[in-house]
Amino acid sequence: MPPTVFITGVSSGLGLTLASYALKQGAIVLGTVRNPQRASSALSQLSSISSNFYPITLDVTDLARIPTVADQAIKDHGPIDVLINNAGYSVIGPLEHITSEQAKQQMETNYFGPLALIQAMLPHFRARRTGTIINVSSVAGLNGLPSCGLYAASKFALEGTSEAIAAELAPLGIRTIIVEPGGFRTDFLTSTNMVLANKGEGWAEEYRGDNPAQAVLQKLQSWSGKQPGDPKKAAHALWDVITDTGMGAELKEKGRDGKVMRVLLGSDSLGRLKSAIDMRQDAMQYSEAVAKSCDY
Repeated sequence: MPPTVFITGVSSGLGLTLASYALKQGAIVLGTVRNPQRASSALSQLSSISSNFYPITLDVTDLARIPTVADQAIKDHGPIDVLINNAGYSVIGPLEHITSEQAKQQMETNYFGPLALIQAMLPHFRARRTGTIINVSSVAGLNGLPSCGLYAASKFALEGTSEAIAAELAPLGIRTIIVEPGGFRTDFLTSTNMVLANKGEGWAEEYRGDNPAQAVLQKLQSWSGKQPGDPKKAAHALWDVITDTGMGAELKEKGRDGKVMRVLLGSDSLGRLKSAIDMRQDAMQYSEAVAKSCDY
């Protein structure tokens, strides 16, 4: 039977593309949007693909409401097979000039919302001893770049939690997958998904020579519409992983004990992973003596 999939943030980007692809494969898709009026075009598009699409109005930062929404979704549509935590956005700018409210909103959207959904779905998954949790992270969850400190923090948190629950839930037959996309040609880098921090007066002039935060900001702004990743190919690849078909079947065979926890999407994600590995190898090499000196 085609799976029933609960996807957050289907109004645009990878969420919309993945929901479209899943519907075409015969899946039942419960897709959340924060504002149905603003997302009307996306909702019409998904509804035109299949009658198996069911929109749900949900702001993932409304943490108190999430358990009720999850329970009602299961009551209305039956058991959910796959939870995909996809909704998210990025606060970009020098860390010094990110407000406490911006930081709070970033973490609630990208981390505490997914955490609440996982906790709401787990009793149902445990009762059936099956289920798949897909947490859409980012290459920013592998290593943080200047001007991306809060976004990286939210994704690092999601990755750490994913690693822990993958081990906790594996004996129950519940699978956890971390998805780490690189740059994809979606609207993620547009003003609707990127919130620029208040730069503050004279922040750029305080640097003498290179300004790392400014350089990354400029690169991101000029990169919009030129990212190497194809969202449709990403949706196809991710669906293979979810259903253990196509490329997903190959990953399952190659994965340790038949399980794969991390899935990279986009060729540029490989470079970011290498950078993350290199940094940790350097730490191990140069800090070995210091680490050993601290034992009783």
